[in-house]
Amino acid sequence: MSRRSVVSYSLSFLLIMLVTLVSAQPRGRQPLGGPLDSIEVLRSGIEEAGAAALSSEQEKQIQALIDSIRQTLASRQPDEALGQALSAYREAVIAGNLATAKSAAADLAAKEAENSRTRLEEQANWTIQLLALLTPDQMNQLIAQFDKEGTFQLLHRVIRRPMGGPGFPGGPGMGPMGRRPRE
Repeated sequence: MSRRSVVSYSLSFLLIMLVTLVSAQPRGRQPLGGPLDSIEVLRSGIEEAGAAALSSEQEKQIQALIDSIRQTLASRQPDEALGQALSAYREAVIAGNLATAKSAAADLAAKEAENSRTRLEEQANWTIQLLALLTPDQMNQLIAQFDKEGTFQLLHRVIRRPMGGPGFPGGPGMGPMGRRPRE
């Protein structure tokens, strides 16, 4: 079999696989990880819980909260202190100086911990603001359907969407290695 035939068959196979994957996606719902907007995530959860749908006023208020989160995140500047701590750590490691690397690691870890605490406090604030926009019946139905942990995860997912997806840069448990400092 010639090389041209192998390439042609391979490309045909890949095209068939791509068409099959695209056509297999359920209609009407976004694929997992797809671009559901923040309000749609909440709407879906409330619908699944059998709670009263969001009112247009609630949706406006939720959208205003999401816009505020996006504006806050967009106005952030990189954390220079974290960048300097990361650079000091890398330089100490590359220089082979274990004592300096340990000291720089402690400094870097402290700065990461402070940034993580700040992000968690912001997330708590935004999630509590979102809670205040739901009716007690909506919250009770969500908790009945998903329990407290599941409801927390749903609300947290709504808040995290404006941050760029399932997570956000530099979130808890995510170190700066290989990435620019917090954006």
